[in-house]
Amino acid sequence: MGAVARRMLLPVDEDRCLPLLNTFPTDQYRDWSVLFRNGWNRIDDVVGVGVFDDGNAVGYLGTIQTERHLGGHVFRTVSLSTWYVLKEYRAHSMDLQRAVLEYDRCVVVGHTPIPQIMKRYDSLGYRSFDTNVRLLFPHPKGLFGMRDGVGVTVGLEAISPHLTDVERTLVADHLPYGCVPIRVASTDGRSTNLIAQRVMRRYKGFTLPTAHIVYLSDPAFFAEVSVVCRGDIMRHMRSRLIAMDARMYPSSAASFSMLVPLVTPRIYRSTFEIDTSLLDNLYSELVLFSF
Repeated sequence: MGAVARRMLLPVDEDRCLPLLNTFPTDQYRDWSVLFRNGWNRIDDVVGVGVFDDGNAVGYLGTIQTERHLGGHVFRTVSLSTWYVLKEYRAHSMDLQRAVLEYDRCVVVGHTPIPQIMKRYDSLGYRSFDTNVRLLFPHPKGLFGMRDGVGVTVGLEAISPHLTDVERTLVADHLPYGCVPIRVASTDGRSTNLIAQRVMRRYKGFTLPTAHIVYLSDPAFFAEVSVVCRGDIMRHMRSRLIAMDARMYPSSAASFSMLVPLVTPRIYRSTFEIDTSLLDNLYSELVLFSF
């Protein structure tokens, strides 16, 4: 072991980090390059934190950083991705996290923490903000054309006039990863914009195409009308069901649906008070790796 040092990572560090990341134990193929080249790195161009021994990467914590407009406020969000340190360098693991926690006015979110290190996150002050995914299945009302004045519009060109400037940026950033912008509107003038990604999810031995909703502008309205619009969304997304984090569906009684526990909860740590219902799944490895 030589001179071990921690430093922030930039996109140019990709070639130095890939040999380490390619040894990460996983049963799912991951194109690690998207953690360095995804078009989302707007804050200081930082893509993570690394530990190096004589110039060789021996530890890595990915950070997907962006400026978000949520609840009328603008602040930095850091979505954590892979946290991986070679066994003989595990003493430096917490140094990677400490570098992230030094940011001011920042919300750090972990969408995919692994069970083995949850105690470490607890010790650093992280709290859970969602523990379940809600699955929505086709509803008879939608299947038989009973849409109650609710329509579904799909595609950027069609819904662009109804997007805010912030939403146009969100859509543009996520289109390269197979995300689809969708608008659900009723004849009484209410509407919600959402962004969904088609992913292959495994459920008790079955792998099914799933429309994963990663952004929703009006969760309450969507929950109210989902029984008549979910069928159209599934058809457009070529999926068998819809999945979304439970906090994004503010209704405990949802017909033709079920709650499925996450393997580990979504977690966050914030330097200020925040309404966690505002936290979505954009700008995360959920999107980059189509989880």
